Amino acid sequence: MATMRLRPWLLVVLLVAVAITALLLFPVFVRYRLVTDARQRGLALVIDQVRWEGGTVRLLDVTATSPEIPASRGHAADVFVEMSGLRPARLTVLGGELTLDGPFERIRDAFITWHAKHQHLGFPERVRLTQAHILWTVPFGPGSQFEAHGVTVEQLGANGADELHLQSPNVRLTFPAGHVGPWSLTMDRVQGEARGRVGLNAKGIDAFLQVSSQQERISEIQLQTPRGRLSAFGIPASLAGLTEATEVEVKLQVSVGEKVSGTLNLKVYGVPLGNLPPVDVSLALQAEGARRAPLVISNGVLAMGPLSGPVTGTWTVEDDGFVLALDWRGGPVSCDALAAVSSSVVRDPVAELGEQMRQFARLTGFAKVTGNLRAEASVRFDSRDTGAARVSFVPKSDCDVAFALPFGRTGR
Repeated sequence: MATMRLRPWLLVVLLVAVAITALLLFPVFVRYRLVTDARQRGLALVIDQVRWEGGTVRLLDVTATSPEIPASRGHAADVFVEMSGLRPARLTVLGGELTLDGPFERIRDAFITWHAKHQHLGFPERVRLTQAHILWTVPFGPGSQFEAHGVTVEQLGANGADELHLQSPNVRLTFPAGHVGPWSLTMDRVQGEARGRVGLNAKGIDAFLQVSSQQERISEIQLQTPRGRLSAFGIPASLAGLTEATEVEVKLQVSVGEKVSGTLNLKVYGVPLGNLPPVDVSLALQAEGARRAPLVISNGVLAMGPLSGPVTGTWTVEDDGFVLALDWRGGPVSCDALAAVSSSVVRDPVAELGEQMRQFARLTGFAKVTGNLRAEASVRFDSRDTGAARVSFVPKSDCDVAFALPFGRTGR
């Protein structure tokens, strides 16, 4: 009879032992499950510690790399995992850091290939990163760097692409000639439609670059800034070859579908010309044509000080950016007429010369200002390689003074 009375106690002890063993082994199982799942998805996961805290698994000192995305590394001091049965359902990463190294196109293509390859395996229903740091070296050529602080990322959907949101209040780009920023960055992607917006300032000015896409293809580009100095938009004037006093105003609109259409209005106030006083420059153009084909510029006009003329060239829109190739010929403007062109702030250097010639001729009564002013310029700009942008300007002038001699002939 005593033996029969002990059996329930033995069962309780056995159940308690099993429960304790399960609690002790559960973190081990979670580590194994996470590492195995990551390996199936092309990720090498290293976890220093696994803890069971009130129904949530806490991972300490976690590092992730992938041979499928070369020179990439993710690290987080704290990761919290909510389980759904034996499957990780929700991940929260605190203070993570992601480092990348390589050209933008290579990393982008590697990530797209990796995601497409492993998408069928599924992902946690929700992944959230807070206060993360991203450092990307040489994304846009040697000496370039992308860095974002305070990054928040939230991914929703078991296939890893249903919904994605990213924000950072502090983004900087570095080039050999200097750095730009800090800017703000937001990205939202829902069911294949995405929009990224860069706030080109840290002072609440309504200046932004916005890019929308559908199924990995750009559908719209908008760039807008009010009139202001480049430094107000986080861009050092020296990086663009301008002075601190130079002001710009830009409005760019590009729509991409079966056909591509775009308009650009650019005004630059106080463009330096070496040792000469600066001039104002304005550019307006339109383009329309087939997708992926170079668009022929139409209705293009460039005015530089007193010179104005048509703009020719092409505007090519790709899935990941655009390329501008512009040529301009301004003038001719008679040297005599240049004297009437002046500004209350700065005088155009050529107009200054014309003014002096006119005054001399008027005073003597026997001199005549002759000749014309012309100029040529070209612009080559690729949004995917801004460091390779090129601008050239070549003025051509044959201004002269002809003297009326008493014998009815002219001299110089």
